[in-house]
Amino acid sequence: MIMGDMDFKGGPNKEGIIDIGYSIVPSYQSKGYATEMDKAMVGWGLSRLNVKKVIATCDTDNFAFKRVLKKMDFI
Repeated sequence: MIMGDMDFKGGPNKEGIIDIGYSIVPSYQSKGYATEMDKAMVGWGLSRLNVKKVIATCDTDNFAFKRVLKKMDFI
């Protein structure tokens, strides 16, 4: 079963900042999976990749992604 994917967009830059991105299959959206995936990836990146900060960007009309970012205190 594949619910979606999440990845870091390259490695951390010189300042230790890394960008995260993900997508969720529509039938699995609005069930909290993206938030759980985000928690796991951010935790892993901060503890194992010498990452100091994780950032994320999204389209202004991507309200689902914005909800996840708000839950994770990105915005």
